[in-house]
Amino acid sequence: MRSSGRPPVGALPRVFPGYMARPYLVSSLADLSADLVSAARAKLPPGRAVRRIFVVPPQEYPGRSEGRFGPGQALIFSADGVIHVQQATVPGQPAQARLVPNADVLYVQAGQLLLYDRLEIGYAEVGQAQQVVVEYNSVGWDLLQPGLADLLRNVSVAAPPPPVDPETPAIGAAEIERLPFKYANGIGIYTLAPGERLLALAFQPDIWARRYLIFRRQVTPAIVLALTDRHVSLIEEQRALDRSRSYGWIFSFFPLHGVTGMRSQPAPLGRLIGIELLVAGATATHELELTAEVTSSWEAQWRAHGGRWRVEDENGQRAVE
Repeated sequence: MRSSGRPPVGALPRVFPGYMARPYLVSSLADLSADLVSAARAKLPPGRAVRRIFVVPPQEYPGRSEGRFGPGQALIFSADGVIHVQQATVPGQPAQARLVPNADVLYVQAGQLLLYDRLEIGYAEVGQAQQVVVEYNSVGWDLLQPGLADLLRNVSVAAPPPPVDPETPAIGAAEIERLPFKYANGIGIYTLAPGERLLALAFQPDIWARRYLIFRRQVTPAIVLALTDRHVSLIEEQRALDRSRSYGWIFSFFPLHGVTGMRSQPAPLGRLIGIELLVAGATATHELELTAEVTSSWEAQWRAHGGRWRVEDENGQRAVE
């Protein structure tokens, strides 16, 4: 439901609190505008309590030439999943609402870049992969994160991951601390929930290539791959747009119940890795490019924990299972 460009002819007046206005929490549905309340109640299962309501007011989003208007919206977290409600951009039209049940979540991805954050939740609906996208001011991250942590925890309960032998050794703090400080903190703060066990870990630093001996371009941003007893998780830097380093990063969570396997194909850097997802008939693939060395390390760890790995040639033909 992301809007772009100018509002359509006849759209609601562009009255909003400000440019990338601050998100906030409300304690009950009654604190939302009447149109959002009506849309949300139609999706909320009877008798279910709301745990957290994260509100993004109407506002301008940044753009290269001019801003983009975004209508007011909210994420409503309950024990059953999350409801996304968004105000209409055309007068007289009702607000839109979508329910994402816990068991239908394909992935959760949160991007952060300076004061701009973007949340994407992939989910299955009638056998098709769909996305909820919410853009908001970064100052709202601390308000949103507990709701996302609750959602991911509920997903692992509604759709349990394959069991892990309690005797399987977990990766300890000493190995995590070998990562650059930024990424070691990312694992501890964002990737691991209380009680979640880290089973596999791989790191690829950012890679740059020189042009004409003076100029540099980024071939790939830095990335951490992690396997826990609940998810495959990634921490990626936002790709640098020029010769400077990136100041943003992206956190991705793929619940294990939906990860059917991984594939690798030849790529200029080494191998193109695809994380293949299947939930309720809906499929999706997340791709990332790794060096041959990092691919080998990740493949060995993934296979050691029972994961399926398919090797393909440059034409996408299966070479090895």
